[in-house]
Amino acid sequence: MILVISHDDISMAVQAMRDGAYDFIEKPFASERRIETVRRALDRRKLMLENQALKRELGGGGQNRIIGRSPAIEQVERLIANVAPTDASVLINGDTGVGKELIARSLHEQSPRRDKPFIAVNCGALPEQMFESEMFGYEAGAFTGAQKRRVGKLEAASGGTLFLDEIEKSRACRCRCK
Repeated sequence: MILVISHDDISMAVQAMRDGAYDFIEKPFASERRIETVRRALDRRKLMLENQALKRELGGGGQNRIIGRSPAIEQVERLIANVAPTDASVLINGDTGVGKELIARSLHEQSPRRDKPFIAVNCGALPEQMFESEMFGYEAGAFTGAQKRRVGKLEAASGGTLFLDEIEKSRACRCRCK
């Protein structure tokens, strides 16, 4: 929306822009100003529509799409397609940065759990003292400073997917899993 306003209506125009108007033109205005404002608004609308179309084409933005055409990637995609419909727990191994979370998200998105939460936890970044609270949550008053109930990652992921990243680097896991 482009507003045409008088000099006295500036505050109304500012409010209209806060509410979503694209721009305003103050009377009297030159026809070049009107044409340029409309041209910019149309360009913006075109970009928004292209962006939405690309997001739909990429399946929600593309951030979870596996990109590549090699025998190894094709094999991974076949494995994902075979495992995703099952209730199997999956262990994804690989060095940091190879795309373990991307694979986990792809598994989740192709599974019957796709409408449930996908919760990723970087276990290596969790301090040992917070591991239990983060994973299991706590009730209000359970300890000093626990003002309200906190849902743990396990409960938050219920029915969906819990991805435990960098679990081998977790001090809390090493302490408990020796």
